Amino acid sequence: MTNYTYLLYGLQDEYYLEAAYSIGTLLRRIDARSARVIVFTDQPEKIKAWPVVCESISGQLAEMQGKTRFIHRAKLCVILRCLELYPGNVVYLDSDTFVRGDIQSLADKLAPGRVAIMDAFEAKNPIAELAGFQAKLSDQTAYGYTKDSWMLNSGVIGIHRQDAVLIRRALELCDWLLAAGMHRHTMEQFSLSEVFRLAPVKVLFSRGTIVHYVKAKYYMRQKISEVMRARKKQPWEFERPIPYWYPFVKFLKLIGQQP
Repeated sequence: MTNYTYLLYGLQDEYYLEAAYSIGTLLRRIDARSARVIVFTDQPEKIKAWPVVCESISGQLAEMQGKTRFIHRAKLCVILRCLELYPGNVVYLDSDTFVRGDIQSLADKLAPGRVAIMDAFEAKNPIAELAGFQAKLSDQTAYGYTKDSWMLNSGVIGIHRQDAVLIRRALELCDWLLAAGMHRHTMEQFSLSEVFRLAPVKVLFSRGTIVHYVKAKYYMRQKISEVMRARKKQPWEFERPIPYWYPFVKFLKLIGQQP
């Protein structure tokens, strides 16, 4: 069983709209007999009609954000919560994603202690000012930043259920970094990237199978809204996925058709 997991919070409709579209593309690619879609949200009323399992985190989001109120820390927390509540592995997706390939075949490659999934490679030696940083985690794992440290994008995270310890380790390393004053918005993905590197596990990249349109949010939100108005259906109900080719979206930006 694979648990496809999302985190939604706050009141901004645009995030729920894009998540619903993402879920629509996902539902076309998975088999309900071997997969479920779970949305963790602090606004359960906003998704009560969705074709998903709703897990309310109302009143728990602040705790998931931790002492420094780092919102992306909650991603790691909901992955752990999902592993605790449901049998099977977890594939977490940010709301600004959509599925265009065989996601189940990718998820089936998860293997305990050997294979994980993330969105894409970003950089090697990504935070040079961390040179010399060290931490000893509660499970006696010794961490030290080196020139081999790397950053992977966490728009998608896939983990075998037997590797929950790696998520806990990443959460603890993230807290160490935040306590040291590293308040970048990428601290959760950097921490997880480093834990995977040191484990070590092979990381498969989901790019191509899953599109993470982090640099094209305006384009996709506009298109999703247009589809909704034209079809008068829910955003997960559509005949054909929205055409998407990032070089074209970039071109629209260059000629001023996107802000």
